[in-house]
Amino acid sequence: MTALYITSSRPGEGKTALALGLARWFQAQGKKVGYLKPGLPDGDAAFARNTLELEENEETLCPEDLVKGYKAVSEGKDVVLIEGMSPGDAGGLDARLVMVAGYPQRTADEVVELAGAVGPSLTGVVVNAVPRRQMLAARESWTPTLEGRGVKVLGFLPQDRTLFSLSVAELAQHLDGNIVNHQEKAAELVEDVMVGVLWVDPTPHYFNSKKAKAVLTRGDRPDVQLGALETPTRCLILSKGVQPHPYIYYRAEDMGVPIMVTAQDTAQAMQTIDEAVLKTRFRQEQKLPRLMELVEDNLDLETFAGLL
Repeated sequence: MTALYITSSRPGEGKTALALGLARWFQAQGKKVGYLKPGLPDGDAAFARNTLELEENEETLCPEDLVKGYKAVSEGKDVVLIEGMSPGDAGGLDARLVMVAGYPQRTADEVVELAGAVGPSLTGVVVNAVPRRQMLAARESWTPTLEGRGVKVLGFLPQDRTLFSLSVAELAQHLDGNIVNHQEKAAELVEDVMVGVLWVDPTPHYFNSKKAKAVLTRGDRPDVQLGALETPTRCLILSKGVQPHPYIYYRAEDMGVPIMVTAQDTAQAMQTIDEAVLKTRFRQEQKLPRLMELVEDNLDLETFAGLL
């Protein structure tokens, strides 16, 4: 039995995605996997329960006492993935620790210092959300700095548009928007948001540059909306509370595109979306195939397998 504690010193650095990615990978190797996230349930444990097909309820997966919680879920398991902010809590489990470091919020020297505070139970560090154009530079600078000071690098995960995407429903929640049609498509993921308000002649050629997108525009610009509907579009977002023109509504109905109306103006809505992307949580099943590709292509899975 192995306890693997996934930690970081700040929220939002990728603990949940890494824990679930590793858990799914272990399951693919035929291992029996458990999961814990100490503290009050916040939705991550419920998503993990469904994703990993666990028998325990959400309250069991979110214990106040980690040692007792571990005893409750570990029987018959090969590995238990634990997600938490306090590495010291894992001391009673003889757990192996993996630190997630967000890039570029962290520097290599900061990570070395944080790793030193964790101590010898640290297996290594996963550097997360590295912009692809900076990947080579990150590998060449971080790896010798960390490993030269005794901190093993377990991989560099690239920044990925799919993992940072929001569903149509999540966009509506953040924008306090109303989806006026095709509510059944609210779970679809939006990877890009294009703003059409400044385009005098918004041709399909412009909108074709992005596929899994939402188009945000003033509600009184049916020309922009029609141009967007001629291309692959996951959602139209109409600002300033303006309802869609009947022709646009019926065209969107035919094309299977949800229309969302928000009271925010276009600039406010874009700022809201930008802030929401930075806070996005890994709770969408559609992201799992892409996550597994990134895990398999970028992590030192031999080291993780060796922990068992």
